[in-house]
Amino acid sequence: MLVNVDAYKELAKQTLPQDAWDYIDGAAEDEKTRNLNYSVFDSVYFQPRMLIDTAKKNKKISLFGQEIQSPILLGPTSPLKLAHADAEFAQANAAKTRETIAVISMDSHYSIEEVARQGADHLWFQLYPYGDKNLARAIIKRAEDAGYRGLVITTDAFSPGKRERMIRRKYKLPAEIKMGNLENMVIDDKLKRADGSIVRFPLFWEDIDWIQQSTRLPVLVKGLIHPDDAQRAVDQGVDGIIVSNHGGRQVDGVLPSLMALKNISTVVKGRTKILLDGGIRRGTDVIKALCLGADAVLLGRSYIWGLAAEGQKGIESILDILNNEIEIAMTQLGIEDIRNCNCSFIA
Repeated sequence: MLVNVDAYKELAKQTLPQDAWDYIDGAAEDEKTRNLNYSVFDSVYFQPRMLIDTAKKNKKISLFGQEIQSPILLGPTSPLKLAHADAEFAQANAAKTRETIAVISMDSHYSIEEVARQGADHLWFQLYPYGDKNLARAIIKRAEDAGYRGLVITTDAFSPGKRERMIRRKYKLPAEIKMGNLENMVIDDKLKRADGSIVRFPLFWEDIDWIQQSTRLPVLVKGLIHPDDAQRAVDQGVDGIIVSNHGGRQVDGVLPSLMALKNISTVVKGRTKILLDGGIRRGTDVIKALCLGADAVLLGRSYIWGLAAEGQKGIESILDILNNEIEIAMTQLGIEDIRNCNCSFIA
């Protein structure tokens, strides 16, 4: 019986071809950071509060004027078609039915516009800096025109990590998986590698400023781990920070996301929104992240397990399981409003 996220993980492992499983589940080098992202939650303990009326629990939150049903978003991951043919369509529709936000990856198999037809009012777009600024500007405008409600800038993936599972298997993505957002765009040959793929250019702080000036959407910077970078982001006026080590996929030995959150939330002190990804597999993990300073969390691998097992229904089930666990924990911990999670509930 699929009673928790880990049960979906096991079913996904049985369902997917080995290459696809290794691509999704794998991480850089010895995969220590990926594993720590999960295990660090076990080092945080609750201090329940008693005799508090939680009969009318609230787990709704608001992000940039948009109310969602719980503090769980579906993060940008790719290529989702490795897990299921419906890919980003399933991601977007699951977010719609569960009244949350899906962050659609730049590397989506389906294009910005195709995914937006599922309903763009619950979508944010995640940008990788492919090619040059002109190409990035064109992509941002397409997201705006399609009705996306937020822009996530990933800062930690302009260069590939050493993912040894893939190296050992000499794995390459299947030819049927497309870069839907780059198809049919006129791209200068000088921006292409020998194999025809498009180069990514590294981002610097001045580029974040340029992006802020180039869009009317809220801008969130994803991939911050160091508190000094969080301070710089606040000083620069970004709308949100996503504490993330890219699921341990870029470089091994990086601080796990939850541990980095403690330092970053101390610096930020509520001056901008903080989201976290990495290691969420229980509703109690969500609450721990919120108690330590996050406003919301993003799922990554965990919803892909649901997608691989049961398509859109599987993603919805993952969200349902986690939200049910949140409600149970709120009752037991004496939390009447998810927005009031704080360190007083942590030992």
